[in-house]
Amino acid sequence: DATAELMALTVDAGQVSSVAVPGVVANPTRSAASVQGKSAAFYYSGTQDVRIVAGLPEEPRHVATWQTDRPLTQMAVNDDGTLLVYAVAEADGEAIYALSGSSGSPRFLTSAVSVSGLAITKNGDAIVTDRGANEVFVIWDATGGAVRKLLADVNDGVSSPAGVAVSSAGRIYVANTGCVLVLDPNGRVLKSQRCNCTVSGVNLLRDSVFRLTDGITQTIFLLDASSSEERILFVPPPQD
Repeated sequence: DATAELMALTVDAGQVSSVAVPGVVANPTRSAASVQGKSAAFYYSGTQDVRIVAGLPEEPRHVATWQTDRPLTQMAVNDDGTLLVYAVAEADGEAIYALSGSSGSPRFLTSAVSVSGLAITKNGDAIVTDRGANEVFVIWDATGGAVRKLLADVNDGVSSPAGVAVSSAGRIYVANTGCVLVLDPNGRVLKSQRCNCTVSGVNLLRDSVFRLTDGITQTIFLLDASSSEERILFVPPPQD
């Protein structure tokens, strides 16, 4: 149903509540949550637009719709829903752009080989993982100076990174082959957290808890980043 509205679900102490988000239709092609889950971006490939929802989870509201001229491959939104950073495919790689409420038009930031993940920090910096180049880099001040700086590469153990996320404390988590790389807010590599799993991404479940693997019919691996001593947990698959 092309007219069905998107529903926001809240789970609290085992109780599930839902509320429709007017102006945002169901079944987006791609979605992305902000660092603290206060905002989210929903991309629709059929109409090539991105709809921004703020006020999550209690009072979701549609705050913006931004049109894109090419299909998006990755995207990230900030906590107040005023900044969207996204990647699009080009003939010789990918290009990264920013859209903000102040400008309303796309601004080119930089190029990459193959963007596998994007995240926006509280300060408005964009963290990028490039699977093709085996790199993690930052775009400082994505709405201003937009200065690019390499944070980690193959010399730091970066290998086919699949995604990136930022905790509420500002730590950066990179989904890497067989592990999660942990960087401090300044981009310094702190450690590598091994996982006996295929890390497919770093997807926010709730504040500082991220899902690392796909599927719900098999063991689910989680990253608990609620303290400086991060740990990887697992949830066994459902029993028959």
